Amino acid sequence: TELEEALRAVDPAIVDAVDSDRWFAAVVALAGWNRWTHGTEIHDARDWLVARFGELPGVTVTTQSFQVGSTIAWNVLATLPGLGDTGRLLVVGGHYDSTSQSPQIAAPGAEDNASGCAGVLELARIFTVWRPQVTIVFACYSGEEQGLYGGAAHAQSLVAAGLAPTVALMLNMDMIGYTADADLDVLIETNTTHAGRLADFQAAAATFTDLRVVTSFSASGSDHVPFLQRGMPAVLTIENDWSIYPHYHRTTDLPGALTPVMAENILRMNAAVVAALADAPLHVLLADGCETGDLGAWSASLP
Repeated sequence: TELEEALRAVDPAIVDAVDSDRWFAAVVALAGWNRWTHGTEIHDARDWLVARFGELPGVTVTTQSFQVGSTIAWNVLATLPGLGDTGRLLVVGGHYDSTSQSPQIAAPGAEDNASGCAGVLELARIFTVWRPQVTIVFACYSGEEQGLYGGAAHAQSLVAAGLAPTVALMLNMDMIGYTADADLDVLIETNTTHAGRLADFQAAAATFTDLRVVTSFSASGSDHVPFLQRGMPAVLTIENDWSIYPHYHRTTDLPGALTPVMAENILRMNAAVVAALADAPLHVLLADGCETGDLGAWSASLP
């Protein structure tokens, strides 16, 4: 496919820019707050995210408010304008709210989902250096644990603005930092309508990572769903051991339970897919015998 060709041409330096130490530091910072949607500390996490995205060159940061019951909740949206007039939009998202068995007391949510939110920030840091042709919205959602409120608010705002048809992909990261064993298995989930998207992630994983890919078409339970429900292509990336994570929705979901190499591999895969979709700078290694610029001969030499 066209995207598989674009994946082969992705500059490996973009993928290699993923920094798991930087990612983990963001997880630690976020896990320092109880990010329960109905609490007060989540406002500190929101402000921290606004500040971190705001440090990135070329990014415009906005917050989006919505109701979760009687609580006002907030999404953080960081928009990086594309260098080309492509008319296309990518959304890279993950929820920053958390919960536990005693959320009024503590909900550190390191894996669920400081890990994914920190992943959104990490990809934003990379693509402000490797500027894409298409516009990317880096989104951190609240209200996910109460019923996908933040993702729904963002998706509905895109529909209302007439932008839904321009969304090439919504990439959702939820629980990307845990593995129960040495098998680095990732679950990639969408619905049958957008099944073709999964091949892009499988190709990126095979090229740039040590991941074993598992796929699912029973999309549920995270912020990609409101986008799928509104006709936008959306994919969830989640570590495949999430259902046996012993600290799931517990006050013990702390950074020490995570394995940074797991997140590093998922972020490498996702960075490659975003780079290919975003027409980020392409690094073409011309095959022997090809004249410079002879892309026909170059593409014919591809495996």
